[in-house]
Amino acid sequence: MSQHQKSDLMYSLLTNDGGKTWVPNSSFDLGEVSRIRFGTAGQGLGLIEYSNAFPFPSEAYKIDWKSGKSTSIFRDRKFAISDVWLTSDGTAYLSGVIVAGELRNVVPGKVQVLKSNDLSKWSEISVDYRVSAIRTTLAVVDAEHMWIATDNGMILKLEK
Repeated sequence: MSQHQKSDLMYSLLTNDGGKTWVPNSSFDLGEVSRIRFGTAGQGLGLIEYSNAFPFPSEAYKIDWKSGKSTSIFRDRKFAISDVWLTSDGTAYLSGVIVAGELRNVVPGKVQVLKSNDLSKWSEISVDYRVSAIRTTLAVVDAEHMWIATDNGMILKLEK
């Protein structure tokens, strides 16, 4: 870990009974929790984004909100994830940009969207090669209704 990578103490409270009882938890976190998406059947996706001092720009997590446990499902040194989405059928989407150099969040990169039905095998959804951004935001209803917005004002309808 670089001397410039900061570690934050993160506190959370967990309830599994509709708020009757709460279990406190604390952990050290090396990044910033930037997105949490909850789905059905106790599933969720989380996104942690790291500083330039960390080897990975970001990491996606599977969240079991019944037990409070999370498991890493995706990280790549060359893919900076900026949004995650989980549909009602359990299909997961990751959107972000291909990292162009050592300093992330400075030079726009090619937009990329990944899809998984099992949270282990990921396939790329085609995005026009001319689309670049630093950050992306997903809006997904189902496989027929998917959009992505970029921080430079583009809104694209994604085709499966």
